[in-house]
Amino acid sequence: MMNIMQEHAGNAVLWIDDIYIRQGLKNILADIVFEDDKARLVFFTANHFDAVKKQNYDLNTYRLVLLIDGHLYQYLNDISLYRLPVDSDVASIKQFIIDITRAGGKHELNRHG
Repeated sequence: MMNIMQEHAGNAVLWIDDIYIRQGLKNILADIVFEDDKARLVFFTANHFDAVKKQNYDLNTYRLVLLIDGHLYQYLNDISLYRLPVDSDVASIKQFIIDITRAGGKHELNRHG
């Protein structure tokens, strides 16, 4: 049986096996002051989709963020989620988090040059 790595980091829940990505997100999240302190994020990879879905997160409070690695996983559309390329730079990830935790946030990170 697979050991599912779920970790809480401030306003976020991380469902990420890769320790480097997980630690990087924890460092980024520690630097962000949330405009809405009640906003919650769930970062996960495609292999944890079913486990995240089974949690029945309240989508009025939680923003689900699928970390993508070049494949958009369009077939994972059972629930409302955001997509974030795992190879994005720190500034882009911070801006993405700020954008989706305030009202009217974008659904996908637009990659810049």
